Amino acid sequence: MATTLGILRALIDETVVANASYGTATLEEFARSFHDDGAQTPTVSSAQPHAPEPIRVEINDKMYRVRILDAPVSGTTKKTAPRIASSRTVASSDGNDVISPMHGIVIELGVKENDAVSAGQTVAVIEAMKMMNEVRAHKSGTVSKVHASLGATVEAQSPLVTLA
Repeated sequence: MATTLGILRALIDETVVANASYGTATLEEFARSFHDDGAQTPTVSSAQPHAPEPIRVEINDKMYRVRILDAPVSGTTKKTAPRIASSRTVASSDGNDVISPMHGIVIELGVKENDAVSAGQTVAVIEAMKMMNEVRAHKSGTVSKVHASLGATVEAQSPLVTLA
């Protein structure tokens, strides 16, 4: 079988799949109703959509014919605003500690003891899951103690620095 797209499209319309009452034996029996080229035999009730016409696409001065096999039907897609992750994190704290909001590695430490810090100033940058997260001071003050060190692994909710 060149592609499993035909069987997958037909499977989503089957009652046993919709109500999750199928097993591997059911799927094997269903798969037998398909030919090696992915076409369905007439015994299966699910309709097979026809393949769309190829479109021409130019990439690096070369022309390609492309067929989009799983393109959504026009008018059925729901448009949502893209989610943009913020790399700026203000550690929530009511005390004097600026805390790490997540588990990660300290890749930048922007303050040292006796430094004056203003509210919102970046204190450290924590790398977590290949993302750089700025940790900012929740209030103004003077750094009385630095708990983290460059390259160290910190746990979520652990203090990075203490402000006086």
